[in-house]
Amino acid sequence: MFSSLRSFMNRQMRAIFKDCPDALEKKMPTELLVDHYSNTLFLVWQWATIKDRDCGARQAQSYLRKLLFL
Repeated sequence: MFSSLRSFMNRQMRAIFKDCPDALEKKMPTELLVDHYSNTLFLVWQWATIKDRDCGARQAQSYLRKLLFL
């Protein structure tokens, strides 16, 4: 289940970053950005749904924003 979710997230990230002007401006490989964002999304999802059952959607979104914009 986790591997199919992770694969789905990676495919979605590739589709998003394929034509994203911001990704081109970062001057780094698109695959690296895809892996970074996909892994971070998966990590927060896993934390909120499996490891911390008291973590609601707002808290998970807050964690995600903080991790992505460190």
